[in-house]
Amino acid sequence: MWYDIPYYIAARNLDSRDDPRVTAPLMVQRPLRVLWLGDSDIGGQGARAVAAFHKHGAAWTLRSMVKERQYMAYAVDLPYRRPSLDEQYQACDVIHVRNHFTDYDMLAAKFGLKPVVIHYHGTKFRSNPQHYLRQQRERGAIGIVSTLDLYLLAPDHLEWLPAPYDVDALGAMR
Repeated sequence: MWYDIPYYIAARNLDSRDDPRVTAPLMVQRPLRVLWLGDSDIGGQGARAVAAFHKHGAAWTLRSMVKERQYMAYAVDLPYRRPSLDEQYQACDVIHVRNHFTDYDMLAAKFGLKPVVIHYHGTKFRSNPQHYLRQQRERGAIGIVSTLDLYLLAPDHLEWLPAPYDVDALGAMR
C-alpha cells in the first residue's frame, strides 16, 4: 500500500545506518507496527489512514492517538491516555508525529529511541521551515507533507504524501 512508504523508509534507514542515537537497530522481519501521534487529527488524516490500513488488509498495524478532538469531530482511533500512550510507544516500531517532537522526545527519553516520521501541516512549517528541518535532522527523522506547497519549500528534505481519502465514501456524498 502506498501509504506505508515513509514507515518502510524510516525502518530501512535505521537498519542501514550506524546511528549513535539508536541503541538497537530495528530488524524488519515482520510487519511493522506504527503509532501516529499528535495533539489533534489534522483533517482527519490519522483516522482515515487507520481505516485504509484496515480496509485494504495491510499487513502492518497503524494506530492513531490524539490529545483533543477537532470541532469537525473526526473519528478517533485511540484516545490520548498516558498509560495507553506508554504501552503503544513501547509496542510500536515506528512513530509518526504531527508538527512537533514534544511527545516523541518525552517517550524516547523514557523508553528509548524509535525511527520517527514527522508530518508537517500548514502555517507553522510554512512560517519557519528551517527551524523544523533542523529539528528533523537532529532526530534523523523522515519529514512528510500532504501538500505540494509545503513540499516545494524543502524538496530535498521532505517526502510528499497526499492525504488519504476513501474515494468510495467521497463518491457516496454526491
